[in-house]
Amino acid sequence: ENLNEKAGLTAKFQLTGTERRLPKHVEVIAFRGIQQLISNARDNLGADEMQVVLDVSANQVRAVVEANGRGFDPNVALDRTQGDSPLQNLLDLRERVELVAGTLEIFSTEDQEGSRIEIILPYSD
Repeated sequence: ENLNEKAGLTAKFQLTGTERRLPKHVEVIAFRGIQQLISNARDNLGADEMQVVLDVSANQVRAVVEANGRGFDPNVALDRTQGDSPLQNLLDLRERVELVAGTLEIFSTEDQEGSRIEIILPYSD
């Protein structure tokens, strides 16, 4: 609701699985990661509609951010040898996710509209 009001976005949030507290480091990485993905979609890809799905299972959290806006080729946008790109901050997010044995997957191409980025964070209680 806050995003819809302040940022001029149409954002939908869906929680699936079991709502519960997670290990602190998983909560922080998931929350900050989702914030970063939303900001990237809005600021760097021109998205004005997005959907965030957070699925909490017994041993992992899966966060998916799908947004309209421009698509991009991750192999080019994230390659530092090809110049600077504002999307290269996804490399930092990927590193943080991988530090806790998680994964970050990007589904986008230059010739499509929009993108889908998924973060999976495993955990144990």
